Amino acid sequence: MKHWRPDEGGEPIALGDSSVLEGGVADAAIRRGATPWWRSPRAQLALLAVATWWWLRDAAVSHDVVWQFWIARQMLGGWRLYTDILELNPPLWFWSAVPVQYAAELAGVPPVRLLIGAIVAGGAAGALLFDAVSGATDAARRRDMMVAIFLIGVVMPLYNLGQREPLALICAIPYVGLAAARREGRTVATSVALAIGLFAAYGFALKHYFIAVPALLELWILAGRRGAWRPLRLETAALLGCAIAYGASVPVFAPDFLRVMVPMVGLAYHGYEVQPFQMFDELPQLVWLAALGALLLYRPRRGEPSQSMSTAFLLAGIGFAVAYFAQRKGWHYHAVPVTGMLLLAVVARLAHAGEKRRPLGAVALALGALASWHLGAYRNMIRHDSDPLLRTVPRGEAVTFWASDPSWAWPMVEEYGLVWTSGYYAHWMLPAIASAEMVGPRSPALDALGREVRDRTYREMRCRPPAAIFSERGTPYYSVRPAGFDTTAFFLRDPRMAEFVERHYVRERSTRWFDVFRLRSAPRPAGASCLRTRPPSG
Repeated sequence: MKHWRPDEGGEPIALGDSSVLEGGVADAAIRRGATPWWRSPRAQLALLAVATWWWLRDAAVSHDVVWQFWIARQMLGGWRLYTDILELNPPLWFWSAVPVQYAAELAGVPPVRLLIGAIVAGGAAGALLFDAVSGATDAARRRDMMVAIFLIGVVMPLYNLGQREPLALICAIPYVGLAAARREGRTVATSVALAIGLFAAYGFALKHYFIAVPALLELWILAGRRGAWRPLRLETAALLGCAIAYGASVPVFAPDFLRVMVPMVGLAYHGYEVQPFQMFDELPQLVWLAALGALLLYRPRRGEPSQSMSTAFLLAGIGFAVAYFAQRKGWHYHAVPVTGMLLLAVVARLAHAGEKRRPLGAVALALGALASWHLGAYRNMIRHDSDPLLRTVPRGEAVTFWASDPSWAWPMVEEYGLVWTSGYYAHWMLPAIASAEMVGPRSPALDALGREVRDRTYREMRCRPPAAIFSERGTPYYSVRPAGFDTTAFFLRDPRMAEFVERHYVRERSTRWFDVFRLRSAPRPAGASCLRTRPPSG
């Protein structure tokens, strides 16, 4: 019996010929025992995933992810998100941390270890879902593409492991493959399309900016299919249904996000925004340019197998670039999905490139690997200034930072077993308030927000006086706050705070970056109405 290989345009081959095992033929032969199980592309991906989890199982995660799980722990202890915890981001990322935190407490393991396991499993699942819709038949190419997807989705963003953008990248990859299949008019199994839609829905819902990705892909499918285009398919229905369910759940389960946080963010979060030219200041942007150059220099012929898939990845990269620039922060983790999608576009294009043209894409891939290696695993790059101060606070004591940069305190607060009693991750509104006060125009709304922040901070400190207060001096590293704004003076404008600090704290000599206050006499307890944080585990 012969099997025709139309994609290669070659001669018929015998199904029993174990030297040429492709696609489903290869998997079937492996199941029959014709070749070792580990030769299967999916088995090799599974082995890679297990090895990666073992390598990363105790990897450090960023201060933002540590804060995410701090919130999850407090929510399990009775705190209310956006009421007791003034977090500026939407709730999905924090809600999804709660079951991980709960399972970790039951199992007695660090929650980050479970999180990393879930990320590795998600990266492998995304590669398998992509493989199911890729249309590839050659076993080696299927393996190479799945490995590339897994490494780019899981290992490349190692420094930002667990952040929303890397999670969105993992979840979006199978959707990109499905979009290419829809554009080509290929049949996709119902269960696979539904699974891909649900998988992608979580990633796209993490930030509303990510809607640009499925929107661009849908316009691309429309342009290719024209009269045969159907907007309501299983995957788009899954996206739409999950978006409606999520949107409806926010006013029910987190009403203060819309009532309190959205107006506050609209008023004050612009203090971290930078100009567009300032968003091209890191190695990932060089990777983008190299990848785009490789894609322009090697243009496949119409109908070539790599064309649709590479174009779909390129469009997804453009969609994530829209999100990157729309956020106007230029933070390197915002760039992760742009880099990932552009590199996958190059990988898809190289699968069919001639030997002489492959070096063009190899440069982009090498730069991507260099960018990942350069960052390495997460490390707090400014902790050397606050670490010596935090180490002086006994384990189990409360500590407070009056600062606009969370990196001064996180993740060290958790590492040293200190208690964080504030509902603020950091005083992220200070750059906008400082700009209005020192540059203008003066804003009554920001003045009122400043009074609200001082009032809440006083009540939190009155509830549980911290053993130490560290107040940020000068202009922090990751902020566009005007130089010369006195953070300590800002908080001591409240006469209650000034009297409280003067009576119960001693001011030490200031360091380069902090005014330091130490508790000398504990005040009378503020009453049973105070909420108490759940202490760090371990």
